Amino acid sequence: MNSTMVATRSMVIAADRERVWKAITEAAQISQWFDSSMKWEFKPAAGEKMTFSYDGKVIGYGKVVTAEPMERFAFNWTPEQGNPTLSLVTFLLEAVAEGTRVTISEAGFEALPEDVRQKTL
Repeated sequence: MNSTMVATRSMVIAADRERVWKAITEAAQISQWFDSSMKWEFKPAAGEKMTFSYDGKVIGYGKVVTAEPMERFAFNWTPEQGNPTLSLVTFLLEAVAEGTRVTISEAGFEALPEDVRQKTL
């Protein structure tokens, strides 16, 4: 029996939740956060398709799972190009005195082949 493998990281960003929300739900801004050479295309609404490309070549797809403004944004995507396995990436936003605590988790690594999982993690 495989248990769910989840990678989680939290950080506090010196910005309000509205600003952080825009940074993770606007395609041009989240592209800067992850990798400025990767283009993201999506609308931040549950059920919307996502497309990821490098140099005009589509390298992967995803789907917005949850979009709860200023609270939670989650999507499925393929964490490894060429492998159809989907993982779930979730951003949780929490107002704190210093700004916004962002907790990012990615779940579903257990479904990847062992060699790909080791490279990804």
